[in-house]
Amino acid sequence: MQMRREWLGLQRVRLGFAAIGVSFAMALVGGATAKGACPNEALRTGPSALLPDCRAYELLTPPDTNGRLVGSLVARPWDLFPTELMSPSMDSYLYLAFDAGLFGPGATGTFDLYETRRTATGWRTIRRMTPSGQEAIITEPGGVAADHRYGFVFIPALNKEAGALEEGSYLSRPDGSFEPIGIGDLGTEPYAQGRYISPSAEHIIFTTGPLVGGVWCAQAGSRCAVKQLESNAAPTGTSAIYDRSPTGDTRVVSLLPGDVPLSAGQAAEYQGVSANGAAVAFKTGGTLYVRLDNTTTKSVTTSPATYAGLSADGERLFYVAGGNIYRFDTGAGTTEQVTTTADAKIVNISPDGTHVYFISASQLDGSEGTAGAPNLYLWAGSAIKYITTVSGGDLTHTSGEHGNYPALGNWTEVVTSPENNLGSEGDGPGANSSRTTPDGNVLIFESREQLTAFANDGHTEIYRFDALAGTLECVSCHPLGTPPTTDARLQELTAVWPGILIHNLSDDGSRVFFETSEALVARDTDGINDIYEWEESGLGSGELHLISTGKSVEYPSGTERAAGAYWLPNTIFSITPSGSDVVFGSLEQLTPAAGAGGVQAIYDARVNGGFPEAALPAPPCADIGSCHGAEGGSPVVGVPRSDEIRGKGNVKPRRCHRRRAKHKHVKPRRCHRRNSKKASSR
Repeated sequence: MQMRREWLGLQRVRLGFAAIGVSFAMALVGGATAKGACPNEALRTGPSALLPDCRAYELLTPPDTNGRLVGSLVARPWDLFPTELMSPSMDSYLYLAFDAGLFGPGATGTFDLYETRRTATGWRTIRRMTPSGQEAIITEPGGVAADHRYGFVFIPALNKEAGALEEGSYLSRPDGSFEPIGIGDLGTEPYAQGRYISPSAEHIIFTTGPLVGGVWCAQAGSRCAVKQLESNAAPTGTSAIYDRSPTGDTRVVSLLPGDVPLSAGQAAEYQGVSANGAAVAFKTGGTLYVRLDNTTTKSVTTSPATYAGLSADGERLFYVAGGNIYRFDTGAGTTEQVTTTADAKIVNISPDGTHVYFISASQLDGSEGTAGAPNLYLWAGSAIKYITTVSGGDLTHTSGEHGNYPALGNWTEVVTSPENNLGSEGDGPGANSSRTTPDGNVLIFESREQLTAFANDGHTEIYRFDALAGTLECVSCHPLGTPPTTDARLQELTAVWPGILIHNLSDDGSRVFFETSEALVARDTDGINDIYEWEESGLGSGELHLISTGKSVEYPSGTERAAGAYWLPNTIFSITPSGSDVVFGSLEQLTPAAGAGGVQAIYDARVNGGFPEAALPAPPCADIGSCHGAEGGSPVVGVPRSDEIRGKGNVKPRRCHRRRAKHKHVKPRRCHRRNSKKASSR
């Protein structure tokens, strides 16, 4: 312990020199890769030639959007869950067109969500994931599965044309059809709320009822009956939680231990789900439960508790009760108490459930920390370790240009809490000022406190803590020690919904990405927002690279939102877990195929990326409503659908599959076939 403390003290002194000691040559060039060192060197032309890591710019959106606005998925108050705009499993990206549809009259012209995929000659927009203008006047896109095949969309009650989709929540399918989310053997609940779609859509979680998220259900009055959808669900009028497959095979999640159905008035309150979709947490009657693999329900705690998340595999569930943090082993049914001082506030929990970062005003590691101050600690299954003491202002940001967050104290309040889906800003991991690696060994976080030798003068900087090395360093501080004049940030929240998963920290912990208008390298001369990459170069040190050009043009003052631009220059929209893809918006012409003269576009600074200049970008599908990618494969042009909303080109009859009971206490469910009229979206 003493050796670790001496190490921390030494590294803090050393970091003052490390911040200044980042290679001056790197600062001059902004981290560009040495000429000729990349396998894609022939494609790294123009602005791409100065990028690090053998990156090259690629244009994701159409070359000419004809003045139409494109940007990130915005937050709407329903059918939301954390979403990857750039799929981590395939070369697919999602973008939104505002105020006017692309490629002809097929779109609604409000919030139209498109999918673009990478081909040998460029990115090609292949699919619209939201209904056509014939099907809906306004669409409200929700969350999308990680492989981008399935997504949620809500249709408001503004449709007057015959044959249009009814008001309610729908599942967007790979073939371009739309089906109500809330379907079961006993009927359809159009006001069900989509909660989650697992990466390959094995689990599509939805809820019924006015509690927690169904604000439109309460507004709909008698139209929202909160229907019982399965025979073992709570009766009509009582909220329930369900898990369905893409074919509509629906199972009840909100069952008590022993598969006992909830009774009338015993409403289920959705709490959260594991990343693989196998574990779902819910409350009823003040008790916190977890449902595992649609087979077993376990009681977690009967004490008043706040849900704090599930590990990605569903094997660990966290909650806070009486100001203390607890970890529940869902397999063994045992509970570990992390803290005992009744003043803990969670900052972050690693996806594998092994590391908990939290704030406490108590001294929990001997004499380390300051009594009464916001001390940042790590618990990794054994002793609690002190990291640093942050500023009180880091815990709850005041209302301002970027809203009431991000903040280090937001974990249980807005990051994992589904109740906050009701607001226009929604919730999600972006509302928190920190990120961890999957194993939790590296944490990055924002703080206004001076935590190293670098004098940040009260400005927000990005800090990186390495639990294995015991190092804490400032990755956004100027390499030459120049005092800052502005803040750094992980995510811009006025234009990018906090539920968008932006991996500012690579999975291996070696790369950190952030935004700042501070010029940290010599070629950053525009004086406005730019994107930086910090890359680890040795123990306790790293190099800064510029991802944007540093030569952007600022939007005219006061017009960036009034004109509907929806994002500031060089706004980060997505970063893949490896850090290989950094997607952002820009008005610059960064590739030969892009439009010139301030055309709004979205680019990917991609490792080993780029396309030959002579190659023309693949054109979008002629009929974007009928051009869909093959499931899990390369994009293909499909056969156009029928013009009739209820015709053969829409929802197919729901397939009915009999299942064998996996456990003795689970009865084989009855199989009811429904005709296409009943299964179709009306």
